[in-house]
Amino acid sequence: MASASGPPPRIPNFELNERIGAFFAYLGLVGLGAAVLFRLPSFVKHVRGTGKYGYTFLAAQQNGSVASGVARVSQGETGTVMKNSWIKSTWWNVQRALMTRIPLTSGLSVGKLLLMMRFGFLAVSQLPITFALSMKNSPLGYLIGEGYEKLNFLHRFTADFLCTWWLDVSGRLMFLFALVHGALLMKIQVERTGTIHLGHAPPSWGFAALVTMLVMGFTGWRVIRERFYQLFLVIHVIGYIVILVTIWKHVPATHPYVYVSIAFLGVDHVLKALKTRYTDASLSIMPGGLTRIEVHGINEGWHAGNTIWGGFFEVTLLTNVCNLFAIQHPFTIVNAPNRSSLPLLGQDLVLVAKAAGDFTRNMHKMADKPNELLSEKSKTSETFMNYKRFRVTVEGPYGVSFDDPTKYGTVFLCAGGIGITYCIGILEDIVGKIFRGAPISTQKIELVWAFRDSRLLEGFEPALAEIVNVAVAHPQISINIRLFRTGGDRNLNDYTSLPAKFEAGARPDFKNLLDEVAAHPTSLAICVCGPISFVDSVSAAAISMNTGELSDIALHTERFGW
Repeated sequence: MASASGPPPRIPNFELNERIGAFFAYLGLVGLGAAVLFRLPSFVKHVRGTGKYGYTFLAAQQNGSVASGVARVSQGETGTVMKNSWIKSTWWNVQRALMTRIPLTSGLSVGKLLLMMRFGFLAVSQLPITFALSMKNSPLGYLIGEGYEKLNFLHRFTADFLCTWWLDVSGRLMFLFALVHGALLMKIQVERTGTIHLGHAPPSWGFAALVTMLVMGFTGWRVIRERFYQLFLVIHVIGYIVILVTIWKHVPATHPYVYVSIAFLGVDHVLKALKTRYTDASLSIMPGGLTRIEVHGINEGWHAGNTIWGGFFEVTLLTNVCNLFAIQHPFTIVNAPNRSSLPLLGQDLVLVAKAAGDFTRNMHKMADKPNELLSEKSKTSETFMNYKRFRVTVEGPYGVSFDDPTKYGTVFLCAGGIGITYCIGILEDIVGKIFRGAPISTQKIELVWAFRDSRLLEGFEPALAEIVNVAVAHPQISINIRLFRTGGDRNLNDYTSLPAKFEAGARPDFKNLLDEVAAHPTSLAICVCGPISFVDSVSAAAISMNTGELSDIALHTERFGW
C-alpha cells in the first residue's frame, strides 16, 4: 500500500542521469537530422518543381476550371509498408546498443538508484521527439518528403504502451522507460524505508504521469482507436496536457524537455490556424451510400493525394446531429487542382465520403432526407431553402511526397472499394496536364479496381468516362482499366460502357499484373489505396516482382483506418 510519513530517500548522482537523458534527446535529434540530410537533394528538387503548391490552399482561380474529381474519406494512418519495420527496428537497436554500454555505477552496492533515475531521464528524453512526431505541420515531414500520417507510427513507437511489447519486439520506448523508473523507485523505497512514499510531491506527480500514459496507451491501441476514435481523441488531447503538467511538477530537471514539447505544440497550432480556410460547402447524394461534398471558393494550392481536415459548424438548424458536426473529420483530397484540371468535371473542390461511421452516416442522411433532420421551427425560417449549404472549415493541405507520378513512364494505380477516389484524382492530374500541354514523362496508365458493390461503379463512371475520353484524344498517353467485382458474378457490362476488362467473382493477381508491366523498359510508379489487407498484398507483390527492364520503381500507399 502507498505512503507513509517521512521524506523519500535522497537520490545520488543526479547530474550524471541528467546528462544521460540529454544525450538520448540529442541522439534522437541527430537521427532526425541525418534523415533530413539524406533526403535534402530530393527536397530541393521537389521545391523547385512545385513552388508554392502543397502547403496552403489558394483562393479560387479564374484562369481555368477546377476538376470536380472525387476524394475518399481518409481514416488515418498511411505509409509505405516496406519502410516501417526496418525504421522501427533500427531506431530501437541503436538506442539499445548505446544504452547497454553506459556504465551503471552509483553510491549503492548494485547501482539500483542510478539505474532507476536513468530510466526516468530516458523516458523524459523521448518527450520532445514524441511531440515533434505528432505535429501535423512537422518540419521533418516536409524535409524528408513524408506526410504527418506516415510519421505517426514513429510517434506511437516512442510513446505507446507496454501492452504492445509482446506484439512488437521493437518495443514502445517512453512508457516502458517510465514504467521501469517508477517500479524501481517503489522497490527501492520499500527496501530502504519499508513503505512507498507516493504521498510526497515528486513520486505522486510521477505516478500521475505514469497512469495517464497507461490510459493514453490503452486507448491508443489500434483495436480501441479504430473502434472508438472520438473517445481516443478526447482522451489523447486531455492526456497530453496532464502529462506535461505532471512531468513539469515531478522534478525541476524535466522542465527543459517540457518547454521544448510545449514549443512544438504551440508552433503546430499556429500553423494549423494559418492553414485553415472558412468557406461554404454543399452536400448531395451519390449511388452506393456516398455523399458528395462540394467545397466552394477553393480550387488551387494542393497536390493530388493531399489530405484535409474538414469541420462543419453552421448546423444550428439541425436537431440530432449538431454535436456530431461540430468536430473535424479527415478527408484525402484527390481531385486535381485548377492548374491540372479537366474542363467539364466541375468548378470547386469536391470530396466524396462513404457512409461508414456515425459522422458520415449522419452526413448522408442529411443530404438525402434533410427535412427529417430539421425542427418544425427551422422549417418555417427563411434559411430553410438553403438547408444543404453549410459553413465549414478546411484545414490543410497535408501530406508530402517527393515521388510525383508524372515523372514516371508507367503509372500503376490500384484501388480497393472506395479507394478508387484516390486513383481518379491521380488519373485526372496526369491527363489534365497533358490536356494543358504540361511536360510530363507518363505514357501509360494501368488502373486496377476491385470492389464488391457495383453501385460504386455507377457513381464514379461519369468522372472515369470523361478522363478516358480526353485521354483518347491525346495519343501520347494510353489508359488500360481492369475491373474486378469480388462480390458477385453478374456481367459488369450491365452497369457500364467503359472500355475496360472485366473480371467477375475474382480478385486481382498483382504479382502477375506487375510482372506484365515490368516486361517493358520504363520507370514505374505504383500507387495503391484501399483496406489494409489490400494494400499489403500490393506491397508484397511489388517487393517480389520481377523488375525486368525497369529503370526505377516508386511505391506510394494509402490505407483505410485511423
